[in-house]
Amino acid sequence: MYWQSCCLSHRWRQQKKLNGAGATFPYPVYSAWAFDYSKVTGVQLNYQSIGSGGGVRQITDRTVDFGASDDPMKPEQLKKDKLLQFPAVIGGVVPVGNLEGIAPGQLKLDSGTLCRIFLGEIKTWNDDSVKKMNPGLKLPQGRLRLYIALTDQEQQRSLRTIWQRPALHGRIKSGPGKRSSSLPASAARAMRVLPTM
Repeated sequence: MYWQSCCLSHRWRQQKKLNGAGATFPYPVYSAWAFDYSKVTGVQLNYQSIGSGGGVRQITDRTVDFGASDDPMKPEQLKKDKLLQFPAVIGGVVPVGNLEGIAPGQLKLDSGTLCRIFLGEIKTWNDDSVKKMNPGLKLPQGRLRLYIALTDQEQQRSLRTIWQRPALHGRIKSGPGKRSSSLPASAARAMRVLPTM
């Protein structure tokens, strides 16, 4: 699961127009909510999907009424900046495979194996650890290639590190889980980031 946090400043209550900025992930949901909210209350909502970092900067600078971020702000920062934070949108992150001869739902991968794939440690579909979870399944011998479709670099970093962290703890924290946008070279070579529509 992937959750989107939202931060509010105190001034939002008095206005007929609310301005927000931040992550691209929740933009379609916020747009739909804005339309319905405006019909009921007459309050217009303007949301700019500029990325999580921009949303955090704008809400802490008080240039918007709310900011949305893929990464929750730390309690100390919320207190210092007098902000409220709550989860606003939840979505799924789903790995999808396209392997000849394997029907949807047949391939099984646990979180540890997925982490090892993203770390570049598992390089082929017929790796022993993948075969062990999929007895009787004829896995291809070819190189495993990763393609990720995300709308911005902040989502890429946040999603990759949030869902991987529980499975491999220290190794992820000292590698891609450091909250940086870099991957190990072995994984980066295997990965292609695709633009989304």
